[in-house]
Amino acid sequence: MVITTLLLGSLIADKVETTFVPSGAVKKAGGYRPIRAEMSETKPSWLKKSPDGASGSYGAMKINGKEIGFLIAGDKIYVDANHDGDLTNDPKAEWAAKGKTMMGSATVNAGFPKNVGVNFYRFDPNDPQRAALKMTLLYYADYGYEVKMTLGGKTSTGFVAGDIGDQGSIWVDRNGDGKQSYFHEMVQFNKPFNFTGTTLVLKSAGGKLSLVQSDETVPMEPMAPNLAVGQKVIPFEANLMDGSKVSFPGSYKGKVVILDFWATWCGPCMAEVPNVVSNFEKYKSKGLEILGISFDQPNAEAKIKDVTGKSKMTWPQVYEGKFWDTTIGKMYDVAAIPFTLLVDGDTGEILATGDEMRGEKLSGVIEKALNHKKGSR
Repeated sequence: MVITTLLLGSLIADKVETTFVPSGAVKKAGGYRPIRAEMSETKPSWLKKSPDGASGSYGAMKINGKEIGFLIAGDKIYVDANHDGDLTNDPKAEWAAKGKTMMGSATVNAGFPKNVGVNFYRFDPNDPQRAALKMTLLYYADYGYEVKMTLGGKTSTGFVAGDIGDQGSIWVDRNGDGKQSYFHEMVQFNKPFNFTGTTLVLKSAGGKLSLVQSDETVPMEPMAPNLAVGQKVIPFEANLMDGSKVSFPGSYKGKVVILDFWATWCGPCMAEVPNVVSNFEKYKSKGLEILGISFDQPNAEAKIKDVTGKSKMTWPQVYEGKFWDTTIGKMYDVAAIPFTLLVDGDTGEILATGDEMRGEKLSGVIEKALNHKKGSR
């Protein structure tokens, strides 16, 4: 464990602590970037001994500067976990089919104090859509670091997957809600940030993190908005694509409205459209409205009109052409789409969000909200 402390005045000790995590770091960090290991049917120079009769596709995974050889033979994978060239004396690697994709994991010696986890997968080599990956194993190391940051007397825990490089980031759960805010709670390595009134830098050098006071002063970052059910939405005014203006939620008095963050390029968004259209047609006469917030890129007006027209998305749209920098999207801390909120147009109260706004659940949520509104009049 490495502990670095920065004293601010004489009262508050801001510090960062890092602890090596040999496996499970990727899931905790929330993502990974797979690396390609190209394979060949030619016996490699590193191989000294194979299981009896085993042959197939050979390759090597590079982890922490070490090459970890492997052999895929039929429905089995052999990983040279101790990188001694002998595939008969290693712990058995996991390798099983998930659909037509083979997925597995192993624990290997990559030069760290402890053996580390590595995950890997191979797409169906007979899939014509992935012909370029026929002789490729995709892998990612599952080790990383637990990072504890104490800022202003409050400690938050985050994770870094893989090595600590010059570029990277760590999540600080500032409001303690357990939900990651990309715009208000992420600390970028080697860049100034201000969460407590003092501008600091989370410095990354030589695989280590340290917390230092910045020579540059930046404004204190506001807290992430609370968009949980029962909370109030953030009011805004915006220009619609038809040239008119909308005030949210003020323009929707007496209504229940879906605030829908989406884009024409977003596959999951478009997959939800038929269900949303069906519910809109069913409940519009009963008081349902929808306001779309497009995350499309510049010069996409014609495409949006074409898509909404063909898909029967007859509700109004707000479009700026700012992609992920869409004003209302940043206001609502939207870092992934589709994202929807069901809102009471009179009170601005959030009635539903998340998974309950998807698929078959949507109809029941809308009907419940409309019935409640009707009964409260």
